[in-house]
Amino acid sequence: MLDSCYFDFIYEPITPFRKLIFEKLVSKVKGQKILDLGCGQVGHYWALGYCGKIQTVDFLDYHDSNIQILSEKIATLDPLVVEENFSDTIKFLHDSKIINNQNYQEIAFNLVSKIQHQEVFNFLKDQWNQKYDTVLAIESLECVNTEEEFILALNNTAKLLKPNGKLLALVLRYKVGDDYTNKLISDKMEGSLNPDQEKLKKLFQKSNLELSWIQTISVPELHNYPEAIFLEAQLK
Repeated sequence: MLDSCYFDFIYEPITPFRKLIFEKLVSKVKGQKILDLGCGQVGHYWALGYCGKIQTVDFLDYHDSNIQILSEKIATLDPLVVEENFSDTIKFLHDSKIINNQNYQEIAFNLVSKIQHQEVFNFLKDQWNQKYDTVLAIESLECVNTEEEFILALNNTAKLLKPNGKLLALVLRYKVGDDYTNKLISDKMEGSLNPDQEKLKKLFQKSNLELSWIQTISVPELHNYPEAIFLEAQLK
């Protein structure tokens, strides 16, 4: 398992790519009950962009260590921690109108008070008895190795949605299977399937989810990951 340094990007100045994730995905999160599926150790970071307009959020991840570290981070959140760690991100969220003019105290309160569950979850086999208005999956659906696994992941994700709910997802595509990416695959934080946009469209057609929007964007700033695919889907 990779150590927490993999997730330390949230403490660095906000990048154009992270701004893009907030603009294209996080800003579209709607509803009362939200799920971050495959949250890693950074679910609270993306929740900065939507925690003020929802009632509850759950964080599920395959790795026990991710859930443990995320829980520890959330337990220490207060206005000072939020300001020290995320002030540039919050400024961007304010400037771009993704969030209203919430102060650090309001943001910290929303983050802590609205989180209900932080649990280990394998979307290829585990069952979860909650249903959500929005399922947010940032760099998680692609952590599979076969088309059959991807379709299973989509169908199991569909079971987590309310009838009018939606899936918002980001899939990163790597260029070559270098040592870095192979380590991610070994740690089950990446998959060997590596689908492009056309492959994703075909896989969704075989699932219980229907794409309503998909877009591939070049991301030159990421090591070995030149493409990001953003998508939105709902139940068929």
